[in-house]
Amino acid sequence: MRRHNQHSLADAEGFYQVRVGEQLGYRYEVKRIVDKGCFGQVVQCVDMADPNQRFVAVKIGKNKKFDVDNAHVEIRLLKLLMKAEEDEEDLHVAQGQERICEYIDSFHFRQHVLIVLEYLHFNLYRFLKVNKLRRPLVDAKLLRRIVFQV
Repeated sequence: MRRHNQHSLADAEGFYQVRVGEQLGYRYEVKRIVDKGCFGQVVQCVDMADPNQRFVAVKIGKNKKFDVDNAHVEIRLLKLLMKAEEDEEDLHVAQGQERICEYIDSFHFRQHVLIVLEYLHFNLYRFLKVNKLRRPLVDAKLLRRIVFQV
């Protein structure tokens, strides 16, 4: 998808104007927009470099300096957690201590920082928000489905 001017890449708040079908970084094809929040938005993509073309979640940060700096901190933390997990695997840590979400990649794209993570079908924060924190928060059957993904 070709844009006619650079101003159409982001809105006034700094959100990237992503489109379904667009390719991010010549690797990730956008299938749908999942959610939008304070720091950016998340899109579901197909990893075109993966032989199985698995789905991934791509977090597209806003292009404002504050948000770009925060994205860099988040990437450093994700990499530290990934390294810590690798070190624990070397020490044969008990099963069940794995990460919550797999960090795959990160890169700059059209003045935005993109973080690629494994795609999880349930968003616990969104679920709780939609259900307005009613009791019980999560029934046992749904909790099993969420835990199974992690």
